[in-house]
Amino acid sequence: MRVAIAVPVGADEGVFDLEAELSAWLCSAGGIGPTMSWMTRLEVVEELPRTSNGSGANRGRHGSGKGGQIAVLWTSLDEEEGWTKPTVGEVEMVEAALLASQRDEYADLAILGAKAIPVIKLNKAYPYLKKYLEKGVLSLTDGGPEAAKGRYAVGVGVALTLLDEGIRKRQDAEGSPNESWILASQQALARGVLSMRPSFDELARETGVED
Repeated sequence: MRVAIAVPVGADEGVFDLEAELSAWLCSAGGIGPTMSWMTRLEVVEELPRTSNGSGANRGRHGSGKGGQIAVLWTSLDEEEGWTKPTVGEVEMVEAALLASQRDEYADLAILGAKAIPVIKLNKAYPYLKKYLEKGVLSLTDGGPEAAKGRYAVGVGVALTLLDEGIRKRQDAEGSPNESWILASQQALARGVLSMRPSFDELARETGVED
């Protein structure tokens, strides 16, 4: 699990204790797991120490962030060359600074400069996704279409990322797999995620738990 913390401009500087709590979560084997909590220390500073380890436009002023960052973008057939209706999406490596300059929601990634990060592009016109959204299952849980699309993006995004990693390893060892195999694999993953959504939505309504 990853937690993002946004610190507003002008926030008080200093060291603070931060406690995160996870409750009413669903176990993979079924049932609701126990409440878990973590205590950590958060330090708020005006500016990161100067370092020569950064890259890109901010080189020498900011260090590159630790850990992996993954962006998710909803896109369409008109915006992506070679996509067709059955296309689920793809994973593309994009420079963080370029993504930050093009998408306001990822502006905070500008500090990473030329570092390439995975960008998961999802087809918002994917037929099976549209069918899921039109089935009326949205009435089972709060949040409506956007919440449902968000849950789909998490499941399919993880699946596409793992598939992309497997393809890259296979390219190094055996050469690139053909496009029809990649398309079939992506569709199988997406339809597998969608097949589980109605059951989870109903369970969430009955238990009062939202993911």
